[in-house]
Amino acid sequence: MMEQVQGNCCPQGEDRKYSLKELEEDWEFKVVQAYTGTFRNPNLLQRLIDEEACVGWEMLEVLDDSMVRFKRRRSDRAQNASLPPGVNPYRTTFRTLSPAMTVAWLILGGALLGLLACTIMYVMSGA
Repeated sequence: MMEQVQGNCCPQGEDRKYSLKELEEDWEFKVVQAYTGTFRNPNLLQRLIDEEACVGWEMLEVLDDSMVRFKRRRSDRAQNASLPPGVNPYRTTFRTLSPAMTVAWLILGGALLGLLACTIMYVMSGA
């Protein structure tokens, strides 16, 4: 029987067990999270797996529709210095929209809420 070590890498109190062999072989682990249900889409899940593989991460398991666990050898850290700008091998979030698109959607949503509030005030004023 393989001895297990309790890990506390996972959110929401969901501890995962790592074998002593995994820890002795110098693996490092991470969990990547996304918006609720993102990884229900197989294309987005595959995109995440491909992006993480480029920096040495291997998928271990899909924890649920918004969390995926990875591992890689610590020796893969040596390639971190040669990564293109903006590539973070230790990212823990997966976004399907660029930050600019997120801001654009937030501005549009705010504008629509403002328009709705103005309409309600206009109707309630009896004009």
